[in-house]
Amino acid sequence: MKYRIDRFEGAFVILEYDTESGQAFISVLRNMLPENLTEGDILVYTETGWELCREETDSRRQTLAERRRRMLRRN
Repeated sequence: MKYRIDRFEGAFVILEYDTESGQAFISVLRNMLPENLTEGDILVYTETGWELCREETDSRRQTLAERRRRMLRRN
């Protein structure tokens, strides 16, 4: 399952994930995650712990940036 960093709240990171009925959230202690994360990063939980999905994060950011550009051109 893939999780997106929604926000940081003190010692916790709020992760969003997709379910059959929509989105859901969990909170994870910040020190349980890799360092230098930012909002929007994509994570997976593996046998060895949390890992950043760099390629998927970059791809998602490019897709969102393109959507913003298209929306701005329409206005």
